[in-house]
Amino acid sequence: MRIVDADSDRPRITLHDSDDLLNRYSDDALQRVWQSTYFSWWTTSMLHTPAANDPDAEFLWQMQLTQLRYVTGSRAAMETVAENYTGKSMDGIEGLLAR
Repeated sequence: MRIVDADSDRPRITLHDSDDLLNRYSDDALQRVWQSTYFSWWTTSMLHTPAANDPDAEFLWQMQLTQLRYVTGSRAAMETVAENYTGKSMDGIEGLLAR
């Protein structure tokens, strides 16, 4: 990272001698916001029971149980939850989820 045009009234910060990453920042940030919004919705739907008077309550309950079984029984699902929860990739930390 470096500052260019430092003697002007509005210095710019650039990464890797290019403005590409800086120019993409809003689009990249928006993608992260939507991913975290989706993860929040998905976890909420998996962990919070439906209202008892919901006509689809039995169906939703069975869907929750299916999701919970998958998340607790699949390494891939556990990694997906961990990556989304922490915002970091699980690459390079093999063995943490070893049974």
